[in-house]
Amino acid sequence: MKRLAAFCLFICFFICSQAKVVGDSALLLLYKTMLDKDSFMLEKELKIAEIKKMFETPNLRDEQRYDINLKLYNEYKTYISDSAIHYTKQNIEIAQKLNVPVWRNESQLDLASLYIIAGMYIESINLLETIEKKELPDWLLVRYYDCYKQLFNYYSSNNIYTKIYNEQSKKYRDSLLSILDKESNHYKIVLADKLNDELNLGEAEKILIHLLSQTKSDTHEKAVLSYALADIYI
Repeated sequence: MKRLAAFCLFICFFICSQAKVVGDSALLLLYKTMLDKDSFMLEKELKIAEIKKMFETPNLRDEQRYDINLKLYNEYKTYISDSAIHYTKQNIEIAQKLNVPVWRNESQLDLASLYIIAGMYIESINLLETIEKKELPDWLLVRYYDCYKQLFNYYSSNNIYTKIYNEQSKKYRDSLLSILDKESNHYKIVLADKLNDELNLGEAEKILIHLLSQTKSDTHEKAVLSYALADIYI
């Protein structure tokens, strides 16, 4: 938490000092996104409380519990990772109990993603290796490639074999770009990441600023865009 606060403080000072250099509108948009944090947290807590009330439904079936857990995972995943892990593990148990492979794969990919964010790289790769790629529908194949891309990207920054793992991350990024809808925001975000790596900073910035300006509410996507934009400026 202290590292995050320090990073945010650094960004604030950076924005104030560099606004005229890299463009007022882009940096002010990024700064405003950071200042919206308190309202975001309040809305998040209210939404989580509303979802949890669904557990009070009489005679709740496993299928309903899975759906509620999934909603809570989506709210918690960028907010309180321990809680997201808790509900995702419950969903893996439900999927196994009901013998629904697509639910099991979905929840395992959810958990692998959370492990990556938590720095639990070994646990993540062990989990990913249990997933049969050929069983995945297209929408989960996107998640599969994305998890591996993120895994090797994060792992490379904490490993002496940085170059090797960076190349692995890029390989999965290219696989991801090959199957994503080119009109989707996800595709454009991944493309901006590739352009940033290739030092085509102007094009990457243009894509991210446009997407950020079109994102009206406080969502995970808005946070991803803000972080990616900050990465270009630092």
